[in-house]
Amino acid sequence: MSKITYQPATRASVRHIAQRLRSADFEEYVMATGRNPVFHLVDAAMECPGATVALKDGTHIAVLGCYDASPWLLGTDGIEGLAAGKALLRDGSLAMEQWAAEQGPLSHYAYAANTLHIRYLEALGCRVDPPAPRGPFNADFRRFYYL
Repeated sequence: MSKITYQPATRASVRHIAQRLRSADFEEYVMATGRNPVFHLVDAAMECPGATVALKDGTHIAVLGCYDASPWLLGTDGIEGLAAGKALLRDGSLAMEQWAAEQGPLSHYAYAANTLHIRYLEALGCRVDPPAPRGPFNADFRRFYYL
């Protein structure tokens, strides 16, 4: 059975994830920022206090954090599947509760085409707004809230 563990993000671990992002996560990063995550995700993650990487059986599968009450997660194909999904939901729930207790109500945006993230956010108990144009390409994003 796969085991999900967590450790503080390092430049090397985030670089490893950035080079292997799920295509939907890669596209979401580009649509949100106008930047290529392979070149920019490391610096962005290192600016987030407490940025964390998730590992499945020792392999880096996701990087996550919460900056200024805005939770975020980007992952590789390793986040897909029942075992990883269950662990990320269980642990994500705990993280969202902790971040909300420390930072107040949480909100951010998810790329509307990234249906796995939208389903994940809804399963965590987030309210998700209808799509609206956002970012440098006016792509559809859905604002989500965790109160």
